[in-house]
Amino acid sequence: MDILEDESLLEEKELLTTIWTKPTLTFEFIFKYCPKKYVDYLLVIGGIVNAVDRNYQHFTENGNFSIINFIAIIGLGGLFGWIFSKIYASLLSWTGKWLKGRADGDQLTTVVAWATIPFICSSVLLIPRLLMSGNNSFSYNIQEQGISKFVAFVLIALIQLVLSCWSLVIIIKGIAVVQKFDTRKAVLNAFLPLFVIVVPIILIAVIFNLIH
Repeated sequence: MDILEDESLLEEKELLTTIWTKPTLTFEFIFKYCPKKYVDYLLVIGGIVNAVDRNYQHFTENGNFSIINFIAIIGLGGLFGWIFSKIYASLLSWTGKWLKGRADGDQLTTVVAWATIPFICSSVLLIPRLLMSGNNSFSYNIQEQGISKFVAFVLIALIQLVLSCWSLVIIIKGIAVVQKFDTRKAVLNAFLPLFVIVVPIILIAVIFNLIH
């Protein structure tokens, strides 16, 4: 793997920052010097953030907070985040071979892990969401909530969208580096695993409906 000439500008302690602005260079550095760095931590934290994001309203509605449930969600979220990321990375490796890619599951697990960083950072948005929603659902009904709350909702939603898009950009850059793909093939490789999963489910559903 060729490393760019300005590799010397990077240090391991800066990788969490440079992954945002120089994802290609950062991935080249990672795969040369520290391919396992932070991988398991990022996968687990990403799973926890996803689990908390999906369940936070359960804890704010009707006083349902329970430390046992909270610990369970964190534990299961971290476990499933790690497992599903491994599965996705394996599918990336498998479908990547259709496009003449050469990366294995471990290399693509590293890519998936580092691509979770913007998503993990989006967890800070839970704080204003909780402050705004209180014990109610996070609503964007302008007539009920008022213009200021509606604007805040839109801003938070836009920030989340940007962070999600940047996670996608990072994973595409990482795939391009490790699979030695151009951008077009990297984008295709990123989405092929979804089709591998979704298409069979749709076919099974159609066949089931036809039978019944």
